[in-house]
Amino acid sequence: MNADGSDQTNITNDDPWANDDPHWSPDGKWIATETHRDDAWNVLLITPDGKEENQRPVDWNQFNTWFDSWSPDGKSFLVDSNRQGDYDIYRCARIITSS
Repeated sequence: MNADGSDQTNITNDDPWANDDPHWSPDGKWIATETHRDDAWNVLLITPDGKEENQRPVDWNQFNTWFDSWSPDGKSFLVDSNRQGDYDIYRCARIITSS
């Protein structure tokens, strides 16, 4: 949107699931967001235009995974997940080849 609040663009309006807590990557090419699908919270990387073909799920599973933070160079990020029965912090490598 413009600085005056005009020309807003909803980049998740085509997504029927809840999306929350966006985090810009250091290079500005990706937004990490938490999405609630299939009774679990997971992390989804989207491009600033919101196009579905550019979305990259970090993990789809029955466990909850929340985004924590990008590394300063943007090559990895931290998530918090209960995938092993208790809540732990995991470092994920950012392997993205498009956009």
